[in-house]
Formats: sequence, structure tokens, C-alpha cells
Amino acid sequence: GKVANVDMFIGENNYQGFGIGSSIIKYIGEYLITKYDSVVLTPEVENINAIKCYEKSGFKKSKEFDYSNTIGEKTRNILMIREK
Repeated sequence: GKVANVDMFIGENNYQGFGIGSSIIKYIGEYLITKYDSVVLTPEVENINAIKCYEKSGFKKSKEFDYSNTIGEKTRNILMIREK
């Protein structure tokens, strides 16, 4: 089926912890799930705050994987999925 991949960044630490990210990702997830069969996110495994935010918004942890970005930085990420 059709899959949407979401990437989100709330950069300023003094804006974290107010539920802004949770509200945004919940809204985006609810909208996209009406257009796609599933919506995925791939945060780094050590980004516990993002993972908690995504779980609150209906995403489930799937599997961990190694990732290398365009400048060669290697990270360990986790696939998170929200399905219809």
C-alpha cells in the first residue's frame, strides 16, 4: 500500500516539553492516514523524547536499523509505524 514518511525537527530546547511536537505529529499523522495506508517515522534510538512523542501520537515501534546519512554520519534508528 501507499506509505508516507514524515521527518520533523523542533530544534530549540526551550520549546520542548510543551506538547508542541506531540500536537503537530498527531495532527499530521491523522491527516496522512486518511490519504495513505501507513505513515512512518525513523528517529534515532537515543532520541527518547521523540520516540515518546510519536508513541503518544499513535505510532508503534517496529524495528531498529543502521543508517548512514548523505555526509556519512552513522546512526542507529528505529522504524515507527502508524497504520489505518
